Amino acid sequence: MDTSSNSLTNGGAKLQVVEPPEAIKCVLKRWNGVKIDLNELARLRWIKKMSVPRISCEFGMCRSTIQVSIRTIRKCGVSQLNLTELEKNQIEKEIKQEIKKYNIQGVIN
Repeated sequence: MDTSSNSLTNGGAKLQVVEPPEAIKCVLKRWNGVKIDLNELARLRWIKKMSVPRISCEFGMCRSTIQVSIRTIRKCGVSQLNLTELEKNQIEKEIKQEIKKYNIQGVIN
């Protein structure tokens, strides 16, 4: 293995080691056990009405990770989240308005 030039030799083939793009790093980070507090995410997004970029700064994660988690909440609903009934009702109302406003497909109502 040639470590000085960031390449590997596998049999007769020479493989170049490259740094993954930011989006892939984000997915790897998520799959490596980084967890998002979905309760707090739901509060920030639909009660405090924070934008995805601002939420990503708050959690210290990339936007695509936050967007995937928001999509998960939209699709699965808030019934299993640890929120008050008032918060759940408000968030469900906001999600329905968001779905209607942006014509989001594939979401269970």
